[in-house]
Amino acid sequence: MDGHNLLFYSCIKIKNDIWFSAIAYNGLYRYDMEKKCTERVARFPNEENLLDTLYSKICLYHNLLVFIPCNANKIAIFNIDKREFQQFDIPYACAVKEYNAIFPNFLEGVIFNDSLYIIGRAKPVIIKMNLKSYEFEMVYEIPGAEGVSNEYFGVQVTVEKNLLYIPCCYQNSVLIYNMECDEVSWVKIGKSVNRYFRVVNDGQNFYFTARNSDHIVFWNKNRNACEEICICFQKSYGDAMICLTKKFVWTLSSGEIYQISKSSNKICRYINMGNHFWIDYVAPYREGICFVNSISGDWYYVDDKGVVENLQIKIKEPHIGEVLEEFVKRNVCVYENLYLSMRDFMYAILHDKNSMLSQNEISVFHGNKIWNEICEGNVIFK
Repeated sequence: MDGHNLLFYSCIKIKNDIWFSAIAYNGLYRYDMEKKCTERVARFPNEENLLDTLYSKICLYHNLLVFIPCNANKIAIFNIDKREFQQFDIPYACAVKEYNAIFPNFLEGVIFNDSLYIIGRAKPVIIKMNLKSYEFEMVYEIPGAEGVSNEYFGVQVTVEKNLLYIPCCYQNSVLIYNMECDEVSWVKIGKSVNRYFRVVNDGQNFYFTARNSDHIVFWNKNRNACEEICICFQKSYGDAMICLTKKFVWTLSSGEIYQISKSSNKICRYINMGNHFWIDYVAPYREGICFVNSISGDWYYVDDKGVVENLQIKIKEPHIGEVLEEFVKRNVCVYENLYLSMRDFMYAILHDKNSMLSQNEISVFHGNKIWNEICEGNVIFK
């Protein structure tokens, strides 16, 4: 396993720099595309070090990076020039989390004029933040949503001019929110059984991924016409990513890529990236798309003819020792994962001068604890 790879769900590209919040733990990073090097810029203050997916979305407002809290407690705003943080409690966040504690607080956000709109995931709400006065307002809350115990809003929204489109996971609908006048409308799209998770648009057509199937729904708003195609992923189907380029719609899941022609709404190419492949991020790049294999950390480019190129890029943690040291000092329990191996943690503990754990304690005391957990059936190996 090739560890210490840095992954993200959202990023902001400014000139040759990519700014992002790491998925696995607390950290703000900058990747220099020209020099191919990574800078650990800062840790987010007042947030847990080990909590994964602190922030699900980043927006750019002038010279400010605005971070939408997924599992974090606060909105974070980072001044790129001054390299300083501001953080803001969301007045309605407690009510959102208490409503449905198993889901993250928020997953999406967009900036329109001088306002930030964040979309609730645990509870279906839209909260508006004035980025000049830092005042908050709950601008929309779905009436009667208390009866819905499952997901309501999807995880990817889209904007066309002043209109915000939010897919619905509970019915075959999209919420359309006018950010100029705070008006809301609902539109039914496609079959009644459809549930929508992601949406993108190219200014003319909208493309939805279905939550409950591997279908893609094409919707022409002006004609209110729909067309649906079944992708039929061959591997175990997860959350399908979706991305638009000039001529094509791309959808990706578990290492499978389908290229769909916008002109005919037909599948024109299938690419199988093999086993041990998982895609959490995709974006338009050159004449095609780029994406990362979350398992290996390798970045790839596929052009509009379907030619695959390994970009020879891996975004690595530049200060793994510092990160591990924080974990050791806190004496926390951590699952071995794609980012940090057991060997890393053991090395950090053995080389920490302030650690209360001796080598004997590691091999005997903690070894016995692990063995007892296995004997009691609390640990299952697959």
